[in-house]
Amino acid sequence: MRKCIFPGTFDPVTKGHVDIVKKMLNYFDEVIFLFLENPKKSTMFQIADRVNFAKKVFKDYKNVKIEVFDGLMIEYCRKSGIYTVIRGVRNSTDFNYELLYNFANISMDNKIQMLFIPTDTKYLHISSSLIREVLNGKGDISPFVPECILPDIKKIFY
Repeated sequence: MRKCIFPGTFDPVTKGHVDIVKKMLNYFDEVIFLFLENPKKSTMFQIADRVNFAKKVFKDYKNVKIEVFDGLMIEYCRKSGIYTVIRGVRNSTDFNYELLYNFANISMDNKIQMLFIPTDTKYLHISSSLIREVLNGKGDISPFVPECILPDIKKIFY
């Protein structure tokens, strides 16, 4: 079975994240949507809320598995035996940032294979940080997040 990991904070899940997962399902039998917990990273939503968002978004996808891991991604790869890591990119800034992580991960374990997947052009402007900024300004985030989680986000945030 061909499996890949799509790691991130997903604070919150965006339409761009969903686009990347859908693309990967054409090439992999299972996509692990992996929440990496990083206590030093400030998030707007609690891990339980973010996981619940993902479960709602991917509830109809039997081959998308939602997991949480507290530690380095490389350790998750070693523990699971899955060394193909997907990273979504929107632009050259994302690519350059991810490329540095690619080299760092390979230096720790050369089994790692990171695949950089561009999102659809209609999602190039969407980021979790943009969504958090719009939420802080009490704006409409419906163009950026899957519709099924909008009520939950509004309930938590407003």
